Amino acid sequence: MSVIFRIIYISLFVTLLLHSCGGLDDNDFIDSDELARREDETISNFLSDNNITAERDATTGIYYTVDVENNDGESGASKICGIYYKASLLEGDSFDEHNPDDGESVLLKQGSNAILPFGLDFGLNLMNTGETFTFYLPSRNAFGGFGFSKNVPANSIMKLEVTLDREMTTLDVLLMEGAVIDEF
Repeated sequence: MSVIFRIIYISLFVTLLLHSCGGLDDNDFIDSDELARREDETISNFLSDNNITAERDATTGIYYTVDVENNDGESGASKICGIYYKASLLEGDSFDEHNPDDGESVLLKQGSNAILPFGLDFGLNLMNTGETFTFYLPSRNAFGGFGFSKNVPANSIMKLEVTLDREMTTLDVLLMEGAVIDEF
């Protein structure tokens, strides 16, 4: 087999392979700054259309409202936080929630950089125990380009309603888990 024939064969193979992957368009390669600009505009328009006054964090692009305020509670910064939440797409389709009827609040370690959606870690830092906030998360602070389950496509803007129910130390959690094991 001649070298020229091999080059032609490989070129045809690569061309067919690339075209068979299809389904990609210009929107699949949006610049991150352009995506951030579009999402900020979308969130801003949503808030305006729904007469919602929200604060915007300039660094993250996260918008938030304080729905229930408690100036006497402890800050959620760098602690184990118990939360109730409702997660939905900006358009209103709820895809996950945990409320008091479901039992005790969900425990998360704030400040560990291991919480999804990413913006929740930022949000807990703003909250005091007993407060309820609503966060409007650009996709980069939600699930990014990965999405979440079949109900949340990649690059989705997310609305997250969060109540900071309680805060615990690591020792509190260890004692609680020890009591549960002892009961078992």
